Amino acid sequence: MFNNVSIRTKGILLVLVPLIAQLVFIFLLTSLVRQAESQIEEIEKARVVIERANYVLRKVLDATTAAGGYSYTGNVMFREGAQRSTNEAMAAYKNLARDLPQTTDKKELIAETTNLTKSWQRVVNGFVKKIEEGDTSFLNDVQSFYRAGVVVGRLGSNFDTLLGEQHKLTEQSASLKATSKKRVLTLLWLGLVANISITIALSLFFSRQIANRLSVLMKKSSNLAKGVPIGQPLGGKDEIARLDKVFHDMVSSLEEAHRKRAEFVSVVSHELKSPLTAAHGTISLFQEGAFGEVSEKGERRLRALAADLSRLIVLINELLDAERLESGQFDLHIGKVDLARVFDRADISVGNLAEMKDIHIVIPEECRISVEADEDRLVQVMINLLSNAIKFSPANSSIEIYLSLERSGFVTIVVADHGYGIPEEKLEKIFERYTRVRRETVVDEGGSGLGLFISKALIDAMSGTIRAESDTTGSRFYVELPAVLPLSSGE
Repeated sequence: MFNNVSIRTKGILLVLVPLIAQLVFIFLLTSLVRQAESQIEEIEKARVVIERANYVLRKVLDATTAAGGYSYTGNVMFREGAQRSTNEAMAAYKNLARDLPQTTDKKELIAETTNLTKSWQRVVNGFVKKIEEGDTSFLNDVQSFYRAGVVVGRLGSNFDTLLGEQHKLTEQSASLKATSKKRVLTLLWLGLVANISITIALSLFFSRQIANRLSVLMKKSSNLAKGVPIGQPLGGKDEIARLDKVFHDMVSSLEEAHRKRAEFVSVVSHELKSPLTAAHGTISLFQEGAFGEVSEKGERRLRALAADLSRLIVLINELLDAERLESGQFDLHIGKVDLARVFDRADISVGNLAEMKDIHIVIPEECRISVEADEDRLVQVMINLLSNAIKFSPANSSIEIYLSLERSGFVTIVVADHGYGIPEEKLEKIFERYTRVRRETVVDEGGSGLGLFISKALIDAMSGTIRAESDTTGSRFYVELPAVLPLSSGE
């Protein structure tokens, strides 16, 4: 599913999903804050209503007390206090009535409370008026005072009933605030943890998916370098799938180009090899006098021409060998190979080159060690190593071949010269195709740069290894091959 989603879209999702989650938590947090603010407003409103109710009751009591004092003393201050407290109580009740809960079950109680307040006002005003008129008969009327007390008591009781919820709110205000704070903090932590979790989960999911697909591409690149089939194209429509398609197209183009190059090299090499071999044979006949006596000058020209033709034939053979090795069309005949015979054949092949520079090749005496290899191809490798050693060694020097047993079950053949050495920057690349080592102090004797490449491919195919070391004292090549066990006692 996600293989069809582009990397750009995945990046947008990686940012957008946590952002949406964050917005959701912000919305929930805002709702909680608003709920908390609403509760705080209700608590404050309940507190104001209770304060107003208490104020009304206080003024009722003040007015009642002042009326009683006036009735007994006739002091004008009590009368004025009763009238002032009555007016303040009625004014405060009007404000309070607007804030009382106007629910259906409370309307009757509010109406009753309003009537009681008015009745109380009439009682107090009636007391004051009678006293002003000089009528004090009501002072002996216990029922009048009793009714006034009942009115005040019922007012207090009604206020308690009406304001029961407000009292509960004020009593629970501390716990409500703590609960609201806890909810906000809990939501904040949950939002933070959820947002981080979503971000990490998406990052791991997308990164693992992208990394897995990229690792497939890397494996394909490695397989291409090793000459192994790269496998099927990646599915999907994302950038990696498109890159993989381009990679497969490139591999197809490379394979086609390689096939055409191999065909071209094969055709050209065969077309050149036959006439060159014939020409070399004709020159040999001239040198042997088959066509009459040749002058000394002509003999020199024939030798030079024969050497050039031999070098061209070797070059063509190396090109053909390289193409066969790469295409897997190279047959090896692995068996028991006597190293003494291999060294003798290689020494004979490079003998003329060594004599031209007066170089002595030292071969192990009485060598009775055998290895598992293809004799002809091992001889080819030794000829290549010895030819290179002769090429890069000074005149009147020596080249040594010796054996060592560095690893159980294997024999190591060492070819050591005392030449100019291989530059350090070239040492790791000398086994690559078309790599040539040049020295200013050495005359360039030509070469295809394929000899060591072919040698390594042959030794690898024979289950062996080849490596090189070099310094100012010369170069050493190590060829390790499986030994034929048990080794002879004369090793």
